[in-house]
Amino acid sequence: MKTNTPSNSSTISGFILLGFPCPREGQILLFVLFSVIYLLTVMGNGCIICAVCWDQRLHTPMYILLANFSFLEICYVTSTVPNMLANFLSNTKVISFSGCFLQFYFFFSLGSTECFILAVMAFDRYLAICRPLHYPSFMTGHLCRILVGSCWALGFLWFLIPIIGISLMSFCGDRIIDHFLCDPGPLLALTCYRAPIIELTSSTLSSLLLFIPFLFIMGSYAMVLRAVLKVPSAAGRQKAFSTCGSHLAVVSLFYGSVMVISPHMKINTPSNSSTITGFILLGFPCPKEEQILLFVLFTVLYLLTLMGNGCIICAVCWDQRLHTPMYILLANFSFLEIWYVTSTVPNMLANLLSDTKVISFSGCIIQFYFFFSLGSTENFFLAVMAFDRYLAICRPLHYPTIMTTHLCTKLVINCWVFGFLWFLIPIIIVSQMSFCGDRIIDHFLCDPGPLLAHTCKKAPVIELVFSTLSPLPLIFPFLFIMGSYALVLRAVLKIPSAAGRKKAFSTCGSHLAVVSLFYGSVLVMYGSPTSEHEAGMQKIVTLFYSVVTPFLNPMIYSLRNKDMKTALQKFLEI
Repeated sequence: MKTNTPSNSSTISGFILLGFPCPREGQILLFVLFSVIYLLTVMGNGCIICAVCWDQRLHTPMYILLANFSFLEICYVTSTVPNMLANFLSNTKVISFSGCFLQFYFFFSLGSTECFILAVMAFDRYLAICRPLHYPSFMTGHLCRILVGSCWALGFLWFLIPIIGISLMSFCGDRIIDHFLCDPGPLLALTCYRAPIIELTSSTLSSLLLFIPFLFIMGSYAMVLRAVLKVPSAAGRQKAFSTCGSHLAVVSLFYGSVMVISPHMKINTPSNSSTITGFILLGFPCPKEEQILLFVLFTVLYLLTLMGNGCIICAVCWDQRLHTPMYILLANFSFLEIWYVTSTVPNMLANLLSDTKVISFSGCIIQFYFFFSLGSTENFFLAVMAFDRYLAICRPLHYPTIMTTHLCTKLVINCWVFGFLWFLIPIIIVSQMSFCGDRIIDHFLCDPGPLLAHTCKKAPVIELVFSTLSPLPLIFPFLFIMGSYALVLRAVLKIPSAAGRKKAFSTCGSHLAVVSLFYGSVLVMYGSPTSEHEAGMQKIVTLFYSVVTPFLNPMIYSLRNKDMKTALQKFLEI
């Protein structure tokens, strides 16, 4: 299909997909190779669909989900491969504007649907292994159809609005896309004007789409693993694992490839433009050997943080005795800590192994938003946890009637909502600004100070708003915590026996230790004069409260809390 454009117009009505540029013989070889792979993919998945439809014994939720997954895979490869094969034999390699956006929409919608179906398949395996007696009555054909329909509907609605937004934009200049499909990165680089809101929306939706189903799958298999390890016989364990092996292999292939490719996405910018579309995070400039050492160290810390906080969440969910406000708040706090470290550490690890250390504009704004929103939420949670301890010690008789599950749920929701709304408007305003000049940020994350220093024009009002908003989620919760513990201390000192005072203090010790670590490191950075906390010191302090503190929190709570220690020991028993 030819691109119809006036010769004097720079507006694009079609694109050139470079694909795999190589000699003609190489193109033909790739054509044959991918044709064979495509045909085998269609035949293999088609055989699975036919087998499930034909054999009555396979008319069960597990195989109905598998048949839908196979149909999805046929559609998924068909959204890209036929056009790629045609381009191997074509000299022009042109795709029309409408064809490009149709491919863009179907490729990402089918990919979204795949994420959701993988999560539903994990849920099916969890029910089959962990709830075998309830499985037939719960996972009925009706529920299975609802879940499958929801996956397809959500998948095709997930990216609809941003794709419509991109399709309404004008495209100028060079129309070459260095890819074999229409990808949002190269497409947005060809727009006549920047659209940070569209970029931010696309990046946010992509991240949520990957992380939420992935965490759900990991949670399901954590419960499956715990159930399987309790099976006394090796044959029983092997049989239980065999029903999950195929699904786990598919999940590993899918998410493994996505996680490898995502941190290394390149930024496409016109060479003649001085406007910044990406930033370079310097991180920790040191020799390559030390970079690798830091990579290993932070990887171990990150994995231990995920495991430690994940164990606390699982222990609270599993042990009925821990279904109290104190431990519900703790489980939410652990969930928050997992997201807090994930907002910075994976990108930092990728940069330690990268030579470019580039983060895209939208990626930087998203990291900025999530890091500060999660930090604000952490402050609010620490205040609510202090309020819970105040009620438990100072109002023990009224505690069960005041701190009900309903109130606890409302407090948790308010913490998340306020945390994620606190910086929303100023961050949206910053995302609309233009950035010029040097794009180097001497930090391992996108911090507002260096970001605002790169704006094309000064924005004193925005700087004032940030300077005002940033201390408030620190100061107010901190004062509230100090006030709560002053009342707790007064109540404890009135207890006549030393054993009673020790017991009362023991319920607060873990929380006080976490508060001291978090606020201590923050106060070191923000309480020092500007000249004292240079870039190096700022990185170390930020690293401490954003990486080290979430790593230490599970140990503090599990070592100092007898109930939590017992629950964790039982949960981790084989």
